Amino acid sequence: MISDAQLAANRKNAELSTGPKTAEGKEAIALNNFRHGLAGAFHFLAWEKTAEFDSLLADLRSEHNPQTATEQILVERMAQHEWLRRA
Repeated sequence: MISDAQLAANRKNAELSTGPKTAEGKEAIALNNFRHGLAGAFHFLAWEKTAEFDSLLADLRSEHNPQTATEQILVERMAQHEWLRRA
């Protein structure tokens, strides 16, 4: 357990931590949640070509021929993880 003085100091420091102010700083932290791709929803970044991902997904579907909903999900996840891994 921390002391009251330490708690007050922590709260004071937290008030100073407001995040990046510049466009460069905001751009840099925008990718923080894409570091490993294991949590959260799958999203394309603005500069990525979705047609390339669609081609990858089509290739994996052709190769693995998923028949059940579970297999469909697994093939989609394979494509997503490969897409994130290649970066």
